[in-house]
Amino acid sequence: MTLPTFVRVMFNSALVLTCISICIPQKLFSQAEQEYLNNGEECLNGVNEYYLTNDKQFFKPASDGYNISLIGRWANGPCQAVDVESNVLCFSRGGLIEIADIADPEQPVILAEFLVNGEIRDLDISGDFIYAGMRPGGLVIVDISTPSSPVERGRFSENSSFWEVKVSGDYVYAADYLFGLRVIDVSDPDNPFVAAERETTGTNQGVSVSEQYVYLAAGSGGIYTYDITDPTNPVEVSHYDPSYFKSHDICVSGDYAYIAECWYGFVILDVSDPSNPIQVFTNDYRISDLEVGSHGWEVAVHGNL
Repeated sequence: MTLPTFVRVMFNSALVLTCISICIPQKLFSQAEQEYLNNGEECLNGVNEYYLTNDKQFFKPASDGYNISLIGRWANGPCQAVDVESNVLCFSRGGLIEIADIADPEQPVILAEFLVNGEIRDLDISGDFIYAGMRPGGLVIVDISTPSSPVERGRFSENSSFWEVKVSGDYVYAADYLFGLRVIDVSDPDNPFVAAERETTGTNQGVSVSEQYVYLAAGSGGIYTYDITDPTNPVEVSHYDPSYFKSHDICVSGDYAYIAECWYGFVILDVSDPSNPIQVFTNDYRISDLEVGSHGWEVAVHGNL
């Protein structure tokens, strides 16, 4: 494959545009001279180099001796995540975290924006930190003790794609899309690391923590429930996996798990006994008066709403 001597525009992730210049002498690269680029691998200076071979696989040069310089980025994109802590609102915009003061909800004031390398799938604020789930890119920890001056403190990637993250104590529980549950120790925000992980059979998009249990929405793999009395050793206590079931998100409140489901839209499970979840409601839009339609994507519970 012949490489161009100058490349101006590349895409780093969905709707996050990166402009770079690459000066590379004309050369044919064989597969032996390339290495496979794993999903979620860290970028060099915020930029991934991708070369498409005839068999539609992505490779990057094995050598890092090329002259690559970052010209600029346009990171605006869809808002897929939002969280609120007191008067501080954080929301995503493609590859940006926007931080706003909402002391006056009718006149929110943007205090700062923070650029991360990847598409932001979820945000969870806990104390002075934002925990951002990335696709790809895993976890980014941002210090917002001074909301107008956010600072990145730590990052965990290791070929991870975190679609939802929930903070509880010193741990982040993450739904890793193609892997399963990952438990990240964030007791030192500068050095997050994997404390435990459990592989599942589905595509993991949602996670919820309630008391000593974590619930994982694993797409067509159903709902996994783990006892996290010891966060470093999650113990599977149940696996709810009926036919024609594809969970996208889950929120547990009290004795019930509320699920955004692909085919029915909305499902409620009784999880008063976490080892034996029981379906108590299915919103089949074809027969129900509560017509939200199919393909539920996200769910949240507040009080009786």
